[in-house]
Amino acid sequence: KLNDSKDMPKVAVVKKAMLGAKVGEKMLIAPPLAYDELMRRVPEGEVISTVQMRQKLAKRHKEVRCS
Repeated sequence: KLNDSKDMPKVAVVKKAMLGAKVGEKMLIAPPLAYDELMRRVPEGEVISTVQMRQKLAKRHKEVRCS
């Protein structure tokens, strides 16, 4: 499933408030490989939260949020 990116990345407009996003905001739906790449870059002994990962991916794609 890691290599199954389907039609991602894609940007969707939030229709129901979730993950801190408000209705009408843009949200990036990132592929599994993007998360994998990001996690592999975290130095051994350090931690990155899912919120931080979503923020980094959204910034990389210039979107407001990331699912």
